[in-house]
Amino acid sequence: MRHLLCRYRLLGCILLMSVGCAEKKTAEESGFGQDAAAVIEPDATKSRRSSDDSSTEPSNDERPPTPSIEDPSAASEAEESSLKTLTVPQLLAETMRALQTDDQSTAYRLSREAMYRASDDPQTRFTYGLVLGSRKRFPEAIQLLDQVGEEMPQAKLPALGQTAEWMVQFGRYDEAYERFQAVLKAVPSAAIAHESLAQLLIRQGRRLEAREHMEFLCQSGQADEFLLRSMLCYLRPFAGDAKNQLVDPIGPLGGARNKIANDEWKQAEELLRESQTETLAAPQRALLRRCVAAQWVDASGPRTGTFSEQDAPPSHADGWFADGIWLFGNGEFEKARDRFVRCVLLDPTDAAAYALLAGCLKEIGDE
Repeated sequence: MRHLLCRYRLLGCILLMSVGCAEKKTAEESGFGQDAAAVIEPDATKSRRSSDDSSTEPSNDERPPTPSIEDPSAASEAEESSLKTLTVPQLLAETMRALQTDDQSTAYRLSREAMYRASDDPQTRFTYGLVLGSRKRFPEAIQLLDQVGEEMPQAKLPALGQTAEWMVQFGRYDEAYERFQAVLKAVPSAAIAHESLAQLLIRQGRRLEAREHMEFLCQSGQADEFLLRSMLCYLRPFAGDAKNQLVDPIGPLGGARNKIANDEWKQAEELLRESQTETLAAPQRALLRRCVAAQWVDASGPRTGTFSEQDAPPSHADGWFADGIWLFGNGEFEKARDRFVRCVLLDPTDAAAYALLAGCLKEIGDE
């Protein structure tokens, strides 16, 4: 997830550079690089300058007094004084550099100075919002970027993408989903939004919904190894991914699929039942029915009996699978065949459904 955050920050950085290109050119002509280096690395800069001027270095008696390393207040005063020599565009540019290197303290100090001078400037508030987000002050950061997105059309999409990532970290998953969708509505080919949505849906256990986003990334050559593995099985993650917490599940549906990755069907059922309410989402109801049905199956195939979890015809692959199990166990092989066909049409990676479909065809005599 971290690389996605960096990419959204980069979009914001590009935005700031493009909008303020005239100011940046002026800043460069005024000797910005030299002064900025002194703010970020004052000691290193001083050392280099001392080395360059060694031939004309004054004696100890002539050398002006410098703050002691052990005197933090003096060092702080020197840093604050150096900040005042920078213009607002310089402060913003150096803030983005500090964010790229994860130097949060420097980014915070620079952006606060910029806000003090130009709090009405959208560029300044956008940058300050990125800094607040990096410090996990998500509500403030989201509010700032939302405001800037309304004021600056160029900032709308980067603001939506970045705030959506923060909402994922903050636990506001539904809002994050809507914002990612808004980015894709505006730019359907935005690979970064497809990747963000795919990862969110996989973590929530909504793996089939993530399919279209993973397929887009695969077709455009931008799917990473984890997403490619996820396309091999939509029912559950591979055991290695679940064990190494690459999936990092969200909610009972995501947690249940992680349990299933280790064939812990009973534990997955219990997890889903603990969260069961009258408004339990359809995907969770379907997976709950599948968890119960899966525990019916033994080496010789589904057992006969009454399947207590059966309800109206399902609309999800897991539900069709569960119905097929119930019908197979009661000898209704043609109806079971139809259920398993519906299952594999929705989830073409479901190996268990293919095996039971073959069993139905064998019983029917249609081999």
